Amino acid sequence: MKKLQKEGRMVLTFCGRADDASPSRGMHCFMWGLLAEALRDMVSQGKIEEEKVDSFNMPLYVPSPSEVRSVILNEGSFIINRLETFEVTSGKAFPRKDEDDDDDYMITGSKNTVNFMRAISESLVVSHFGKEIIEELHKRCREIIAPRLSREGSRKTKHLSIVISMTRR
Repeated sequence: MKKLQKEGRMVLTFCGRADDASPSRGMHCFMWGLLAEALRDMVSQGKIEEEKVDSFNMPLYVPSPSEVRSVILNEGSFIINRLETFEVTSGKAFPRKDEDDDDDYMITGSKNTVNFMRAISESLVVSHFGKEIIEELHKRCREIIAPRLSREGSRKTKHLSIVISMTRR
């Protein structure tokens, strides 16, 4: 029998929040509220059952860097080599060229935001509602998000990413 090697390295990147304040604030809550709004629209049009939406649970927790550090150190299997955070601003991800560029900005911004949401949620949504609603759900999300990215909207919306490099003990 071959002995398992004890050493190994891992780098993780995930959504986080800047401090230990309430986890119910920020970009992530905004995005999941939009997903809920799109699901409610589909209920009102008879595309999905209200009971399905009521029973859908999106288990999401957005930790702070200190929480991540604490959990890893308390678990004890890894040594933290490096833990860093960086802020992603929607306006920097898809900047406008000029004031008349609002339509392109809203289209690109809504696509990017929905792609981000989809990467995180699609497997849960498919397992609960079925794959046949996915395209329409995300189309509705884009339609809901686009106007909110206008001049009055969430152009400066930010979210925090946490990057951690660890070595197995």
